Amino acid sequence: MAGEGVQEIFESLGYDIKILDDSRIYCFAQKLAAKAEAGEVLTDTPMPSEQKRPVVDYNTLPAQQSVAAMQREIAYLSQQVEFPKNYRAGQRQKVELMLMENPSAKFEITHEIVSQEGNLQNVRELCQIAGVSRSGYNWLASANNRLAREQADRQNFERILRAYNYRGYNKGIRGVHMRLLHMNPPVLMNVKKIQRLMCKYGLRCPIRKANPYRRMAKALKTNTP
Repeated sequence: MAGEGVQEIFESLGYDIKILDDSRIYCFAQKLAAKAEAGEVLTDTPMPSEQKRPVVDYNTLPAQQSVAAMQREIAYLSQQVEFPKNYRAGQRQKVELMLMENPSAKFEITHEIVSQEGNLQNVRELCQIAGVSRSGYNWLASANNRLAREQADRQNFERILRAYNYRGYNKGIRGVHMRLLHMNPPVLMNVKKIQRLMCKYGLRCPIRKANPYRRMAKALKTNTP
């Protein structure tokens, strides 16, 4: 193996360098060089007995302690199985942690978990774990509903605008309401809704001034017996 690189040595021994990662391989090479400089003998002896996990005989333990020991053993083995998978996804997890600093990313992840089929987790508890507010989650979850309402308001305002421009003169709220009823097909729309949409999109009807001749006649009118 003389003249070979560290990664090549690991590959020749059957190790997957993608799982080990460059940083782990580099640290191992540094430790190996330090031991060689210190004159320590490098052997293939196994790990000292005091560092091995003790073998537990579950039959000699009481029932409760045996169950607790089995649960710890299962948790330990599951972590051993998950470690390579989690280590391979180390870079991806760093990116996710960076995204988790953004509240929008937390809301999106919470919404994905809640939307999963068979999910039993509570929205309030997930928001508490993520450190975000429930109101912010509700605002994000209702984004599609807000978009649908905006599209519906735009379509209704287009109908109001056609009624407003009918025959070329301006109309007030009630005039627009009457014109909508006479359209083909008729459009039934509440007066308050017409007022809200006209204010929302900035459609204003100028106030008609009083007839100057009628005002003059009213001012010159005298009370006669």
